[in-house]
Formats: sequence, C-alpha cells, structure tokens
Amino acid sequence: MILFGQLSILRRLLLAYFLLIVVVGAVTSVASLRIWNSTTQMVLTGDGLLPLANALGELKALSAA
Repeated sequence: MILFGQLSILRRLLLAYFLLIVVVGAVTSVASLRIWNSTTQMVLTGDGLLPLANALGELKALSAA
C-alpha cells in the first residue's frame, strides 16, 4: 500500500517537472519571438538608430570640450 502511494507522488512530481519545462520553454519561445520581431522592426524603421546617434553626438561633444 505504501509503495503505490510513493509511486503516485513520484508520478505527480515527474508530471509537475515536465509541465514546468514545457511552460518555461513556451514562455522563452514567445519572448524570443517578440524580441526578434521588435528588433527587426527597429532596424527597418530606424526607431532605435536616432536616439543612439543623438547619444553618440552628445558623447562626442562632451569629450571634445
């Protein structure tokens, strides 16, 4: 009787571990796709380049002074 109880607990732990791996994998995949899409959009539209160019210009002005 105790053996069946221990196997049931082991099965539940294995199922919980498997579900944890699946959920972490799904969340990581969704996050990586969103990051990839946003960086692709930034490269195509130049949204990320103008603030970077402004910051570099400020650094050059500060270092030249």
